[in-house]
Amino acid sequence: MALVRRNILHDENSRKKYIAGVDLLKKEETGRTTNSFGIPGPQNPVYTYDLFVIWHIQAGTYPIPRNADPLLRDYAHRGAVFLPWHRLMLILVERSIQRILVDDSFALPYWDWSADGDDGPPTDAPIWTSDYMGGQGTPVSDGPFGFFPNGPNNFTVRLESGPD
Repeated sequence: MALVRRNILHDENSRKKYIAGVDLLKKEETGRTTNSFGIPGPQNPVYTYDLFVIWHIQAGTYPIPRNADPLLRDYAHRGAVFLPWHRLMLILVERSIQRILVDDSFALPYWDWSADGDDGPPTDAPIWTSDYMGGQGTPVSDGPFGFFPNGPNNFTVRLESGPD
């Protein structure tokens, strides 16, 4: 089946499916814990979406060649495998969302960032509003991927396990 990618800013259905799929992946238990990935701190569950974050961080931590500086070249960045590595990750994300939504026709939407190029500061682009990815902040404080203290459906990705 050929998939059709739609602009996330112009196709509400694609946006809603993407957000719903990511939200479901963020709640889907893998049976793994942070300890099994060497993440320090208390043992916490690792959800399917977390796996993509962990893989991305790990790939950016290991240098090529082995004893080199990871800031110069790593498994996923600043080298020949940048495009194929990220393409594979996007395919895996897309297939995971298809599976969790039970929808083989789901295609990752795209963002035409060039359309926002002349519209002022990048932080003012529509994609960073609460209707889409959420706004700026550490952590993001609005939108579908915002972090809300004490919220039952917080979008949290654990890079480290600790009291915060």
